[in-house]
Amino acid sequence: MPEISLITLTHRELAEMIIKTQNIHEGKWRLIIVFGIQGANFVPPGSSEAFPAALIPIQKIGLQRVQHDEKEDSITVDAAKLNPLPQ
Repeated sequence: MPEISLITLTHRELAEMIIKTQNIHEGKWRLIIVFGIQGANFVPPGSSEAFPAALIPIQKIGLQRVQHDEKEDSITVDAAKLNPLPQ
């Protein structure tokens, strides 16, 4: 079997994974990404001239609970359907 060197997830798959690993069993949850912003001077490779630039790091990835009546979309998952409480 070949060695796996890359795994990617869709936004929905990532939301589903977080719901399951955090044992969330109710509510609708939406994937969120918290960005930061920082200014810097950037010298491109092969250039001696610096340019003002913005760095936008991803600081956090998580879930935020949404209103019960909101419909599911590509970044919103109903935990009760995905991960129901065991009977």
